[in-house]
Amino acid sequence: MTCFINAAQTNSPVLNDYNNQVVAARIESIKLRATYGFIVTGEGNVSYAPVITLDPTTNLVIYFGRRLTLFRFLQLVYPFMINGT
Repeated sequence: MTCFINAAQTNSPVLNDYNNQVVAARIESIKLRATYGFIVTGEGNVSYAPVITLDPTTNLVIYFGRRLTLFRFLQLVYPFMINGT
């Protein structure tokens, strides 16, 4: 009797189809995990405003950590006004 049950389980088209569906679902799950598994997204907004100060002892403008004369500072910030372009 056991021999017939084993032969029926091995040759059953319904069980073979079920096993194939399980394998296909496993493969599909692996594909989805590979596609959407670990996704990192980010979004940011950064702004920076320079600090412009005047050193009263030397009368130099401090701009981005650089000591400049007022004329050189204006050349950097407003080149169209100084150079005429």
